[in-house]
Amino acid sequence: MPPNLIEIFGCRNHRGSRVMFPLKWKGRTGKKPTRNRGRLSLQRASIAIDRLSRFRFFSASDYRALHDDLGMMDPAVHFIGYGGDERRKAAIPTHIARTLGILQAEPLAPYRGRKDAPQVLTIGVFVSSLSDPFLRETSYAIATLMRRAGHQIIMADEKSEIEERPRHCIYVAPHEFFFLGNGPAWVRDDVLIDACMYCTAPAHRSEFWHSLHVVLMGQSVITSSRPVAVAFSEVMPSINVIPSVVRDGTMPSETATLEHPLLSGQRWWEDAERPLDLYFFGSASPHRARFFAKHSDRLSNYDSFIYLKKSTSPNKTGGTHFAGAFPQVAQHIARHSRLLINVHRDEFPYFEWHRIVDQAMINGCVAVSEPCFLTPEFQPGIHYLEEETHRLVALAEWALNDADGRDMMAAIAAAGQAAIRDRRSERASAQMIADVLTT
Repeated sequence: MPPNLIEIFGCRNHRGSRVMFPLKWKGRTGKKPTRNRGRLSLQRASIAIDRLSRFRFFSASDYRALHDDLGMMDPAVHFIGYGGDERRKAAIPTHIARTLGILQAEPLAPYRGRKDAPQVLTIGVFVSSLSDPFLRETSYAIATLMRRAGHQIIMADEKSEIEERPRHCIYVAPHEFFFLGNGPAWVRDDVLIDACMYCTAPAHRSEFWHSLHVVLMGQSVITSSRPVAVAFSEVMPSINVIPSVVRDGTMPSETATLEHPLLSGQRWWEDAERPLDLYFFGSASPHRARFFAKHSDRLSNYDSFIYLKKSTSPNKTGGTHFAGAFPQVAQHIARHSRLLINVHRDEFPYFEWHRIVDQAMINGCVAVSEPCFLTPEFQPGIHYLEEETHRLVALAEWALNDADGRDMMAAIAAAGQAAIRDRRSERASAQMIADVLTT
């Protein structure tokens, strides 16, 4: 992080300077390009280089300033060939923040499918077998959305036979699919030329940049983040879609969910329809730890379920079987809670679909969130509540204790339920995906 960066959010680096947020990306690695051409040996690399040079989140000047071993090599060429795989930092945080702010207000160009495209597509929805359980939920949601629109769906992972993939494929969370397990074997020209990437990582996270060079080699992009979709749409077909939350029988039974160690032996949900006032269920981060530590006294006045999982710690809850059941546990808690407190992983806004929509809205729970990037389908004050971080608990207290607040909660819960069951919106989203797959 440059020592003269003095921005706004209150984290401090080892020099004592205020920094925007604590990214752990690599700066200067000391590595120099070798005779190994890396990703440049792929035919799709030239397309990715051209796209990256026009991609507004990437800063060639920042990249050259951060890495003094490029020599005469063009920054875009170096990042596609080597820097992405070396997880090099590609832009300073202020550039990313400024770009996000600008893109939020810009329109997203629509894409239309080919006129000769078949009415019913056979679509492969791929997700890594080693993916986070919540990302697998996203893949099921995309599959459900397209299946309900009449398309044929094949669910698969990186262990599937590459040659047997269908013509149209969506790769959910490319930062995991193409890099975990057998995923690297799929980074080949004949796969990437038709690949539709469902990007789930926010633009300010290192995961986004770790896979960007591969994403740019693909055919198209889907993302639930509108600013990210706008940025991609300037260089390749890209759409902003919130997936369906209609279940299709893939969920474990309630009995199996209650066997999870976080719920086993408890029966607090039998006391009332919604015995919990509020809950949070997610991974731990410094930002979240500071928030809950600061407000622990006020939150202790309410019946709550707050679970912060350290993603780097060993699994203490019974192995991979129980780890995979985390989404169902979160669903069960949401069904018995009045409010969801949505605290972002860091100081950057982001619309967390899996928490605000897939947990809260579908279960009649009201999300009270830090500010999110706007999404056309769901609006703050109508489908969820939104407030700045330092006033978030006060808003939750108003919603729980004040008569007007309780009325507002009832209206928002009803609006959320209506929005996620709007078949017109669902059909429009499915059509956009079909269009971008056949562009």
